[in-house]
Amino acid sequence: MPAPEEELDGQEEIVTMLEIVKLVKKNSGEHIINILIGKVENAVKLHRHDQLEEFGVGDDHDAKFWTAIIRQSLLNGFLSKEIETYALLN
Repeated sequence: MPAPEEELDGQEEIVTMLEIVKLVKKNSGEHIINILIGKVENAVKLHRHDQLEEFGVGDDHDAKFWTAIIRQSLLNGFLSKEIETYALLN
């Protein structure tokens, strides 16, 4: 009998995302996601976040997955959103 598939509860991913938010301070969700998935784009390069040890740590998931993690973190109060600057705060 095959072992049941492991369910994803997201705890580890939420902690990973929160660590990135804390590390890079206030930034947009898109910027955080780019760091997580290892996407080198202008803002990431400008702030040298592509040189972080944590860059690409979440590349086993896609951007849609990380967007959902950020949304759930906002809904559950793990993050708050600065409306004027559209930054994620923890």
